[in-house]
Amino acid sequence: MTCETVSDDLLAFHLGALDHAHRDEVESHLLGCADCLRGFLALKRSLELEEDGPSPSPASRERLRKAILEELAGPERARWRWWERPLAFGLAATAALVALSAVRTVSSGPGAAPHGIGDTAAQHPG
Repeated sequence: MTCETVSDDLLAFHLGALDHAHRDEVESHLLGCADCLRGFLALKRSLELEEDGPSPSPASRERLRKAILEELAGPERARWRWWERPLAFGLAATAALVALSAVRTVSSGPGAAPHGIGDTAAQHPG
């Protein structure tokens, strides 16, 4: 690519309007040519900082700010109703008690491991 063909494509490169192969060619040329890179940076700076050109309306700016705030806030958290939190804690406590009861029943039933093996060895020496 020549500097002349790259300079024609700098605006499209900045806006992301080039196809993938052509974009790669422009990128590789910019990495090797300091003059074209300076031209690209000057174009980018003038597009982003120019105040004389058209600017968005106040309504557009407000919509943009609102969209950015919504994006930064992320998905809205589900709010608990006044009765849901105690109900959730109650259900969790009930589940824990049921689990403890089930473990105790299983561990003390027939076929469970013996308790106090050391005590039974002392009672039967031999």
